[in-house]
Amino acid sequence: MDGAVWLIIVFVGIVFFLVIRLRRMAEKFSESKVEMNLLRHDVERKSQHLQQMRDQNSVVADSAFDALLVIDSDHRVTLINQTARDLFAVKEQSAGQTLMSDVSVSQSRVGCVC
Repeated sequence: MDGAVWLIIVFVGIVFFLVIRLRRMAEKFSESKVEMNLLRHDVERKSQHLQQMRDQNSVVADSAFDALLVIDSDHRVTLINQTARDLFAVKEQSAGQTLMSDVSVSQSRVGCVC
């Protein structure tokens, strides 16, 4: 056999190898896509559940007669009921704000002599 035939055989072998590799990569990509869709649905479901729990906590907190103010370890407001909003003159969108940036205690309400 001459050199041209060997070159064609090698070329066909390389192409065959690359086609097989591309098919395997496409299969892995397809599997990853399915896994990503499952994860996305799981995150959406958990996000909806978390929002339902937040809504439920807000309803319970707002039904309390006493002021209720919950902060996390970073001093961010995680829950505040209407009584606490009225007491501290805090706007409705205070969740997620730092305690000191959002809560301004009215001097007349707490009897502060500053």
